[in-house]
Amino acid sequence: MKWFVSTILSMLLTVMVMPQTLGNYQNYEDVTVIDGTLLADFDDIDYQEALKKVSARKFFGWRIHYVHQRMKISYIKETLFSYYNDGKTPIQYQYSAVYEQSSAFSISATGSIEYSNKDDAKLFKNKLDAALKISSDYKTSQSKKETIQLKIDVDPGTQVDLFIYGEGYVTNGTAARYVFFFRTHRGGFEWFEVSTEYQRLEKITI
Repeated sequence: MKWFVSTILSMLLTVMVMPQTLGNYQNYEDVTVIDGTLLADFDDIDYQEALKKVSARKFFGWRIHYVHQRMKISYIKETLFSYYNDGKTPIQYQYSAVYEQSSAFSISATGSIEYSNKDDAKLFKNKLDAALKISSDYKTSQSKKETIQLKIDVDPGTQVDLFIYGEGYVTNGTAARYVFFFRTHRGGFEWFEVSTEYQRLEKITI
């Protein structure tokens, strides 16, 4: 009986995980802003003040005001594995994953600013992306797949979490488009670019 219990507690579990493909940063599990504010978190007063910066009429084209430029953020994209050992014997897991490491570019907007955010075409419409001088390298997401195998020892009273962690930069602000001094579009813009992304394993004593 003792041998049977020991075998069960030390069993190997193989998990095949294919993380989700590139997703919008607004849907990540957790986003931490180092210093600044995401467009979705602007309060109404700050937002209206930023809109005033682009309210002066212009004959033709976009008037742009930046609130944050390359604001650093960190994020947890997805939790792949979480286990707590509440027993008295260490447990060993064998973890196998196909991990898609990605270089992502995502955008969002408010007001009447229009954009496309499909995987193969991320850009602001009406040539706003050109006015913002967004590099064409960011518009197409790139990814590569890696197979990773880990052996994880989960000690008694310990929780193990495996998740996709990353860092990146956010640029946001307000913009207004004018055609013969008439304002045709106005609102907030934001784009996010990934600088690094990898799997992170943490052990926590509880």
